[in-house]
Amino acid sequence: MDHQAVKALVRDNEFLIKNCTNLIIDVRVNKGGSDLAFFELLPYLFTGEKVDLNSFNDDKMLTNCTDRNVEIRTKLLKDAASSIKDSNTLDQINTMIMELDKNRGKGFVELDFGEIENSLIIKTKTGPEKVTVLTDVYCGSSGDSFVELCKNSSKVIVMGRPTLGLNDYANIAIMELADKFELWYPTTKLSRVDEGKGMSGKGIQPDIYIPWSPQHIKEDVDLKEALQKVTK
Repeated sequence: MDHQAVKALVRDNEFLIKNCTNLIIDVRVNKGGSDLAFFELLPYLFTGEKVDLNSFNDDKMLTNCTDRNVEIRTKLLKDAASSIKDSNTLDQINTMIMELDKNRGKGFVELDFGEIENSLIIKTKTGPEKVTVLTDVYCGSSGDSFVELCKNSSKVIVMGRPTLGLNDYANIAIMELADKFELWYPTTKLSRVDEGKGMSGKGIQPDIYIPWSPQHIKEDVDLKEALQKVTK
């Protein structure tokens, strides 16, 4: 949830990340937040000189730009921007706000995020030789996104159970009701939903499936298997 905290964590441990042979990333029980939170980590997880994250997904994201949705999401974006100091991130947020306002009242549309999409071409950095990502059915939203992106890397293996699979519908708006309740609802959907290829009820599948068992209550079975694999 805290973009700045994750960014600081990665930068403070840059030497370790660059020089380790094996890296295990645990995103079990990761209920999401902002995709921006994991972008600082991605350059270490891919091979080659640069990676175009856009090339991994052909789906179109359709945004329901009703007056109310634009108003609520704009407020959420401005609130998020107030705690962010990174100029590139702020530019991305401002672009999103402008696109929402430009399409206000048009219903479902594909927003033009040209500048943001260009920023999804990242330069890789020296990193671990092998990466293991641990997942389970409580990993969703931005957790889904992270696992889905990682599966495109030749040096990443995903172990555990499928993720929750929340991203067919995303970009939550929060409507306050009578100062006591909040209604949370998605304002976007992916085009693959209409093609019957959504992730709802399926999630992102692991490369190595580890079924849950009562033994998980007593010990971390997933981590134990991951450690055994990297020490072979």
